[in-house]
Amino acid sequence: MAERGDVIIVGAGVAGLAAAGELSRAGLKVILLEARDRIGGRILTVHPPAVNFPVELGAEFVHGLSDEIWDIVRAADLPTHEVSGEMWCKREEKLSPCSDFFEEVDDVLAGLKRSHPDSPFTEYLDECKCKEDDRDWAYSYVEGFHASFPERISVNSLVRGMEADAEIDGQRAFRILRGYDSLVEQLRRGLREENVVTHLNTVVSGVEWGETGVRVEAGGLEYLATYGLITLPLGVLKDGGVEFTPALDMKRAAMNGLEMGMVVRVVLQFRSRFWAGIKDDRGRNMGEMSFLFSKDPSFPTWWSSMPAETPLLVGWAAGHKAQKLMGGGNVEQEAIAALARVLRVERTLIEEQLEICHRHDWQADAFSRGAYTYAAVGGENAANDLAAPVANTLFFAGEATDYTGHNGTVHGAIRSGKRAAKEVMEVVGSR
Repeated sequence: MAERGDVIIVGAGVAGLAAAGELSRAGLKVILLEARDRIGGRILTVHPPAVNFPVELGAEFVHGLSDEIWDIVRAADLPTHEVSGEMWCKREEKLSPCSDFFEEVDDVLAGLKRSHPDSPFTEYLDECKCKEDDRDWAYSYVEGFHASFPERISVNSLVRGMEADAEIDGQRAFRILRGYDSLVEQLRRGLREENVVTHLNTVVSGVEWGETGVRVEAGGLEYLATYGLITLPLGVLKDGGVEFTPALDMKRAAMNGLEMGMVVRVVLQFRSRFWAGIKDDRGRNMGEMSFLFSKDPSFPTWWSSMPAETPLLVGWAAGHKAQKLMGGGNVEQEAIAALARVLRVERTLIEEQLEICHRHDWQADAFSRGAYTYAAVGGENAANDLAAPVANTLFFAGEATDYTGHNGTVHGAIRSGKRAAKEVMEVVGSR
């Protein structure tokens, strides 16, 4: 016997949860299908035993003051803190505070303007009358922050993202102290339980859609509804693991206009905050270090949990550097070697202090196939096209479908889920 509902939502990440909350509170019966054994998607918080701090293996930061997140945070009284501390840089083998890092990057990015036709970021850098060192840092920033290949990312999409960030004080960053999974839990609590049936460990293999509604196959079972809301990550849509009948040919150009960014992220848990005793040439110690930037070929960016003084350092490699790391070698050993190079200490110090290396491979994860999306050259409107409903039957959400400049973020994913839910309810109301 097939299970029936009004709306089938494929994917219980934050976009799917946000949509399910809106639809269930409107009185619609929702069937929520999730391939993983948990909800939350690319939010993955672990709570190591015997410590009082969470470890984020997916999304970590709350970017800016978006209502999508802060309305939930305030309503649930979730404790947060704003990221603070000192920026440090390694330049020409010298390690020191560098409060001007983002000023230098911003000076380069300030010249970005929309172009017709669209162009890649590297073309802008080639034409930029900027200092070579500043261009190098800007390249590294765009590669790292957007998890992109800078020679592929759209200048016009970067401009739109900068404008969107300005509207929400996006340059500020926060953390949820109990872990990002506490936000996921609040989204779950926002579901009207009598109207939502959630199935975990349910891998969708096929979606049939047409005038009569939607039929979803998963694990040998079938689910039927009038509407389908697809929140699959871009990487999963592209790899074809879910067969759509009829095929989503109308979405092919949109998917080709977007790319799934590559990231290798490691969280090193140490016995102590040993780096606090490391000093620069002027005797300033790294006790207040929040971010550490370098031109290391493997892991150029590191950060601590400041202002929380936990014994964690996060190593971040994106774009070409991530691609190289995924091509072979032991990622944990590469991270240890890179941190020793950046801090200018013996590798044995890192190894002696290290307790646990936490990591999740999002590229190899069959239910994500990458980190988060960016627009390729010419794809500045691809998110709009990917988000557009099909035949008032299939609807689409997820960070890749956010066309307001907040793709790649948790708040962008939540926003997309609410937008898609509204689209469904408008169709329901018109019938």
